[in-house]
Amino acid sequence: MVDKKHENTVFITGYGQIPSNVPSYHLYKVVVVGVEIDLESGLIIDAYCTLATPLARRLICSILRGRKLPEEVPAIIKEIEKRYIAYSQKAVIFAVKELNKRFLSLKEHKEEK
Repeated sequence: MVDKKHENTVFITGYGQIPSNVPSYHLYKVVVVGVEIDLESGLIIDAYCTLATPLARRLICSILRGRKLPEEVPAIIKEIEKRYIAYSQKAVIFAVKELNKRFLSLKEHKEEK
């Protein structure tokens, strides 16, 4: 049974290439950032990412949770740049931009129906 407060959510992912000189490259090759997002409001309910350490995953997820796409993407990127100082920072930012594009595309497609 679907929780009524989350019946309008979808799971969307974005991917970013991890630099080959980063240890997690040998585990993942790409970073995946996934969010459960309310399709109507753009509110990110929950987040997941495939960074190598639990601390890095928690940090990125805490930056994403409770934010809204697309209007808060610049603020999300700014916070990642400020707080996530790692070689895979650009890959995470790219993944966030990609998932925002997918969100906008999905929302546009839904509005056309």
